[in-house]
Amino acid sequence: MRVSVIIPAHNAASTVASTLESLETARAHIFEILLVDDCSRDETAQIAIDTARNLDLPLKILSCAYRDAGAARNLGIEESKGEWIYFLDADDLHVSDGIGILLAEAGRRPEVGLVAGAYRRIVDGRPRRKKRPNRLSEHPLTNARYYLSGRIRSFPVGTVLVSRQAIGTYRFPRQMPYDEDTVFWTAVLTATRASTVQACVLIYQICTLRAEKRFLKDPVGAYLRWRRALRILSELGVPGFDAEMRAGIVALKIARVNYARGRIQTAARFLSLAAKPSKSPANRWRRLRYVMKVAIAARVRRQVDAEALQVGNRAVDDA
Repeated sequence: MRVSVIIPAHNAASTVASTLESLETARAHIFEILLVDDCSRDETAQIAIDTARNLDLPLKILSCAYRDAGAARNLGIEESKGEWIYFLDADDLHVSDGIGILLAEAGRRPEVGLVAGAYRRIVDGRPRRKKRPNRLSEHPLTNARYYLSGRIRSFPVGTVLVSRQAIGTYRFPRQMPYDEDTVFWTAVLTATRASTVQACVLIYQICTLRAEKRFLKDPVGAYLRWRRALRILSELGVPGFDAEMRAGIVALKIARVNYARGRIQTAARFLSLAAKPSKSPANRWRRLRYVMKVAIAARVRRQVDAEALQVGNRAVDDA
């Protein structure tokens, strides 16, 4: 079974060599590595070429000007030749022969078109505990619904091996600031049986500052664009209830990040959007905590403004 590895990259000169080096243990399974260099202004492409040459990795550079990870992955899909596709971000690390582990499960269960593995997170340089994927149903639509609504754990890019047949005509939504992979994996899950393995296949590197920026730039406009991208899922038979649950989860994330930056009104607005049906007690509790925090912060702000107004009035009177 031939595997195409697709790596979108933008200004990844500091990390791309380590990412490619992490694939060396899976060399026997890799048919091609397509690095999609998306508007890099550094030495990403040359470093990738030099690293691949030293390790005898079958690298091909694709150049584009999307400035969008989803669109870059789509280009990789179009240009790839393997029967199986493995996506990996240019700052993450493939765990020793993770692709081989995923392939072994695909060989054991030839009816599946998607296999997901476990991963470890490194958040701002600090290792976190291993995250294991939930066991999946035999029913594709059930898996898609549970995945979208957060009732099963999400698959980070780099933990999944997916067949070209399962992908079919589905593609990543373009120009989405966040969660484009959720829409893509949900669409694929509607079309194929899937399986999971408990072995760790990815080191997932997370920079909190970079992750939070996605929720701070034009939060309302970005959220509306993301909501529109969910429409394709209703056409695939995913009930609107599950999309609303996902929308509530994303709205809560946006509220939490904006609250932390002192954007109280924006946080309050998204907390109201987060009041969607949810079967997760944890999410309901998180929302309630932030509702209380926002209420307290708003009250404190009103008091500060009132005191400032009083001081200003006294200054005018004294003058």
